[in-house]
Formats: sequence, C-alpha cells, structure tokens
Amino acid sequence: MSSSSESSQLPDYLDRRGWIVPANLESTTQDQERLTRTPPGVFSDAEFFSADPVQQYVNTHWFLRGQVNIERRGSIYFFAFNQDDKDIVGVNGPYNVNRALLLLANWTPNMSLQNFNIIHTNLWMQQHGIPIEYFHQETLLNLARTAGEIIAADWHADGTRALQFARIKIRVAINAPLITGNYLHTLENIPTWLTFKYEKIFRACYHCGRVGHSILHCRYSAQGTLNNYFDQLAREQKAHTLERITQTMIQVEMTMMMMGEE
Repeated sequence: MSSSSESSQLPDYLDRRGWIVPANLESTTQDQERLTRTPPGVFSDAEFFSADPVQQYVNTHWFLRGQVNIERRGSIYFFAFNQDDKDIVGVNGPYNVNRALLLLANWTPNMSLQNFNIIHTNLWMQQHGIPIEYFHQETLLNLARTAGEIIAADWHADGTRALQFARIKIRVAINAPLITGNYLHTLENIPTWLTFKYEKIFRACYHCGRVGHSILHCRYSAQGTLNNYFDQLAREQKAHTLERITQTMIQVEMTMMMMGEE
C-alpha cells in the first residue's frame, strides 16, 4: 500500500479506486464507547512534552475523582478519563500544563489524526475598567461580543457580579490575535478604554497578540499583525450585527403572527 505522500501525487482516477472493506463492528463499537471518555488534545505552544511529565502534572495539579491515563501520538495527547471527570474537565477548561495552554476537543466518529486540528477554544475573559454606572449585563455582553462568541457569563443570582470586573466565557480562534480591549461610548461622548484579560493564559506574545509563544519567537510581521487584529475585530462585529438583525427579524415575524391570529 502506498504512503499518503505518494498517493496524494496520483491522479484522482487512480487514487480513488479500491475495494470497500468492512470494519470489525464489535471492536469498533467498543472503541467508540471508550473514545467518548478520551478527548484528544494539543498544546497551543510550539514546544512538545512527553506523556510522562504531562501525566505527572495532571495527577498533581488536577483534582480529579478517578484515574486518568495519558497517551501521546505525535503532537496529539489522549486523556482517558472516567465519565464524571470527563464532564468536569469539559466544563472547567481550558487547562494548563507547566504554563502551556492545553486545548481539548471531544472525540467525534470517523476522526482522523492526520486531519485533527483545534482552531477554536473557550476562554474566560475579564473586563477591567468599567465605570460603575455602565455595569449592566447588556453593555458587558456587547463588549464581550467584540472579542468572541459568548458561551457563558459569571453573574450572581440578581444578575450582577463584583464591580471590580466582569467575567465572561467566550469562544475564540486560537490562531488569531486576542482582542486586548475596546472603547466604551459613554453618555458624555467620552470613549473609555476597557482592558480585556484572559484567564489561564501564561504565554502570549506582546507583538502579535497570539497565544503559544513569546515576543522573542514571534514570526509575524507588524503590518500583518495589525491587519489580522482589525480583521478579527471586524469579523466579531459583523457576527454581532447579524445576530442582532436575526433577533429583530424573529421578533417582527412573531409580532405579525400574533396580529394575524387576532
């Protein structure tokens, strides 16, 4: 059988011909049950770790209820949890190992290691510098949408939180620059800068804004970084605008339906 590098050079009419070989369904079913509790993960950092130090760090610093077994295949790590621990890790992530950001993904059927790649992750973002009178959910969520898709918010039962900062979990593209802040338009028409800080991010580049390397190892140009940063802002703002338009259209349609019923 030819290797993947050799087969990719063959014409399609040769590369795509072959027998349809049945799989062992019993073994495959057993593996699928196990893999649902074994999320694959990669480090956002350029450096790699062997499985042993990762295993030791997890055993020491992650307070799990059961045993976890870690196996490394190339740059991908597999974490075999019990079901309770797997659910807890999924909710409380992301995690760090020796200050390197670990990105975990849920296993999906027919997943191939050759094509495995994590391009998004969820991060807890803190918004600092918010004037007290603007500390409202809608305002804070609008600010968070400029940095990513909102996943959750850390509110108290009455809808508020400590007024030092707001804490919101967002979904971000891991290879894009992190949005470091934004301006709040106040009633006095004075743009006020608010700083965004991201939890569990220990290694970020102050040149390009990306996670996983320092400024000494940055390979991005200044102009390219600036373009990517504003592209990221534009994408998030466009997504936010489309979301608001969709919500308005739904509300209008529901109003028209109610008027028609009357």
